Amino acid sequence: MPSKKTRTGTPPTIEQLQSALVLLKALCPKFEQLMQSGRIEQVALESLTNRFSAAAIDLVGHNTVQSERYEQWEAFFDPPYNMDDSDQAYDKKIQRAYREGAMRTMTELNSMIEETELKLRHQGVAKPSPASEIQLLLQLCKRLPNSAKVLTRRRSNKVAYEIVDEYDVQDLLQAIIRAYFKYSVSEEPIGKLAGSSSRADFAIEELGVIIEVKYVHGPNEQERIKNQFAEDQQSYSRWQHLQHFIYVVYGADDLKDPESLDELAGARELNGKRFVAYIVRC
Repeated sequence: MPSKKTRTGTPPTIEQLQSALVLLKALCPKFEQLMQSGRIEQVALESLTNRFSAAAIDLVGHNTVQSERYEQWEAFFDPPYNMDDSDQAYDKKIQRAYREGAMRTMTELNSMIEETELKLRHQGVAKPSPASEIQLLLQLCKRLPNSAKVLTRRRSNKVAYEIVDEYDVQDLLQAIIRAYFKYSVSEEPIGKLAGSSSRADFAIEELGVIIEVKYVHGPNEQERIKNQFAEDQQSYSRWQHLQHFIYVVYGADDLKDPESLDELAGARELNGKRFVAYIVRC
């Protein structure tokens, strides 16, 4: 069941609206994928609705909407059970309730996106360009293997560009980013953590973005990837410009459980810095 989290205080700033908008838009395809699956698992639905709840709280300066949403979700996470229901019949009832609840949430999600964009326009932001640029960055990262595939099949017997480690991924990604963005893309020195210096793979100060690339060497690297994510976000949260932390896992499908990485994504607050973490499995 979604966590009953509330937020009080002043209305959200433009930056908070833009960050929440990015997170809301990122949830749209995930809900669509969930709806297209043959069976909806409760843990997947809870994960998405909790992330939606976190983004919604950033957009609401009071807790009434959140409490109302909690009561609505409670209804479809616990459908009524009749004594004459067989296990199969009750399972069908649960699946129907989950799909109806997910559809209602998707409707509310799209409505909240439209409302947020309207708020931004009213505050003088004609187009939430930082949000759209973050979406473009995520798309470029996600389609990185497509670019790599082209370079492995070069014409006229040219030497193929092969990706065998993180440095190969970083070089290709930087070339692609520079083709789309006018901003400076640099390796950003973050400072010292636990006695050693930390340096991000890519930093775009104008967008408040840090991109970290990980290369999967085999199926048993799940724990390493997760541990390094925890260390990196702790370190990079010290960067004063941080708003978006994009964690690119190249070759993620080779892991034993790549979908579990998605649980790492979402809003964060570390070292007094609020930002959104994104997991790109490619």
